[in-house]
Amino acid sequence: MPSIIGTIIKVQNFLENKEANIYVPKDSSENLPIVLEHNRKYIVPDFQREIRWNKENLIELISDISNGERFLGNIILSKRTNHEYEIIDGQQRITILLMILRFIKHISGAAVPVFDTCPFNILSFSEFSSLMKYCFGDDVLLKQITT
Repeated sequence: MPSIIGTIIKVQNFLENKEANIYVPKDSSENLPIVLEHNRKYIVPDFQREIRWNKENLIELISDISNGERFLGNIILSKRTNHEYEIIDGQQRITILLMILRFIKHISGAAVPVFDTCPFNILSFSEFSSLMKYCFGDDVLLKQITT
């Protein structure tokens, strides 16, 4: 089993759909980056539980974010193939953050610059990507799902 390594990075570096080099302090003098590739895809495996956040969890997260930089907890990834990463821990926070970003982008248009995020797939909820695309309320999407 490979050793577990980690560091702290900004949420934008983790979620933005562009290459991110993450440097992890090591004992050796060589400090090679972990490369999160452009067009990488984050996958929530189907064994993960569904979202269980309530209104209070969301309010607390938004409050933490609005008060400046904060540590939002650990995210544990397992690399499946090139460009695909399973989220083993932290999927609820990441899902909610992606939903918040999508909502901001939807309601603000171009008024608030929101970066493009990496593709995100929840294996136990196959329509999540479509719901994100249509910001959870498009009548066309609802017709597709119900017919």
